[in-house]
Amino acid sequence: MLKKILTYLGLARRQPGAPVAPCLTQGEVHLLERNGGRIEVHPTALLNSRQDGYHVGMPFQTTLIADAPGAVIKVGASCRIHGAYLHAWDSIVIGKNVLIAAGTNIVDANGHSLAPRYARFRANFKDTPRGIVIGDHVWIGMNATILKGVEIGECAVISAGAVVRESVPPFAVVEGNPAKVVRILDASQALAEDYPLDQLENEAGFYRY
Repeated sequence: MLKKILTYLGLARRQPGAPVAPCLTQGEVHLLERNGGRIEVHPTALLNSRQDGYHVGMPFQTTLIADAPGAVIKVGASCRIHGAYLHAWDSIVIGKNVLIAAGTNIVDANGHSLAPRYARFRANFKDTPRGIVIGDHVWIGMNATILKGVEIGECAVISAGAVVRESVPPFAVVEGNPAKVVRILDASQALAEDYPLDQLENEAGFYRY
């Protein structure tokens, strides 16, 4: 069985001989390609496992696992992933400028079959995975769970602790278990993606990431 395990360390702590990370990292980050899976992370994305300077508790190190033939995890440009766990048997595709807070789990399969036939043998039967797509500029709050088959539209907000089992429209705010839409943000108020960042520096709450 082919098993390829890559452990990337933040440059400040990188050990001699360790592979160079494909993106920005802080702390110890784990990328595991197993059983023919692959992981693609944009060079400008940040994978963070370091608590220092982060504003909520980080329960585990950022880990990405692509764990089946043809399984893929793709992380787009300028994403920020903090203390999160992603596991793909099919696919997890994340757009650009996505913020993922600590404690988040994104998994494209339930792990075990729900079929009543196998109720006494669940440990021996996998369920069927379904891919996950997360659109550009999505914000996923701490301790959220994103389950299989979900598509999250651009600029949506997943509230802390939400369990997302159904797809989320663009600019929606969802919360709860199971997550429900509680608000739709006014997309007409959103600045264009190419709006100059330096023109926002004097607005309240501004900071450079």
